[in-house]
Amino acid sequence: LNLVRGRGLLARALMKAQLASAGFTHIYAAVVAVINTKLPENGELILKRLVFGFRRAYKRRDKLVATAFAKFLAHLVNHQVAHEIIALQLLAVLLEEPTE
Repeated sequence: LNLVRGRGLLARALMKAQLASAGFTHIYAAVVAVINTKLPENGELILKRLVFGFRRAYKRRDKLVATAFAKFLAHLVNHQVAHEIIALQLLAVLLEEPTE
């Protein structure tokens, strides 16, 4: 598997696998963290796609997908793949419209 040329495929596969089995989110985040140490452009692409996927799911009010992507982003912040500001911005988006 060529991770430089197939980084889009890798990102899509990790996101689909995480959506299918949310219980293994911490493992997928650890895999991304290991890949990010040698190939930071792959980690950046996965982050971009997660943020766009979260925004799309949040706009559609798809709670399952939005929660899964938020959890994945939180684990990536814990593994220091993403900066803490992303987590704060995610919280700001979630707190904009309080619901019951």
